[in-house]
Amino acid sequence: MSKRSSVILILLAPIAIGVGLTILLKPQADEQSPPPVNDSIRTHWGGGEDERNPQISFPKSARCENNQVNQFISDLLDIIYKQDYREYRKHVTQRRDPVGSEKFEAIYLSVQTIDVNAVETIDDTSKIAMPHLKGVEPPVYRIRAHVVLKNALEKDVELFVFKENGEWVTSH
Repeated sequence: MSKRSSVILILLAPIAIGVGLTILLKPQADEQSPPPVNDSIRTHWGGGEDERNPQISFPKSARCENNQVNQFISDLLDIIYKQDYREYRKHVTQRRDPVGSEKFEAIYLSVQTIDVNAVETIDDTSKIAMPHLKGVEPPVYRIRAHVVLKNALEKDVELFVFKENGEWVTSH
């Protein structure tokens, strides 16, 4: 082997070893971890001086593994915070009669805080008790939230998120 060949071999050896290790150590498709939770999704709304607006939280610990669903929920909470009835209606299923704009405003004005506690995948949609959701195809996600009203009453609520005509919507 010539001196020049030896030098080229010495220079190329680390590259070849690095490429080989990358191929050997690359996780197989079934070993790859799920995609990370999107850190750009908003976690809090409110808390300012305007007491008319509710305080809303959607912590990372409450999110599901589906980033599209997490983003949809964040967008929905933003719409609720902004009291945008027209956008709200676009995000709600057409399987039931809509909440009217007056009722939407009355509910909005009565809410002090909304804390999303969990977003869970529902595997068996036949056990969802809402009649207007019968026949909804999976995947379906349950949002569990705790709501405190301005009159100090508290309530745990559930909403469902699913696809309708190819778009994510909420049950109400």
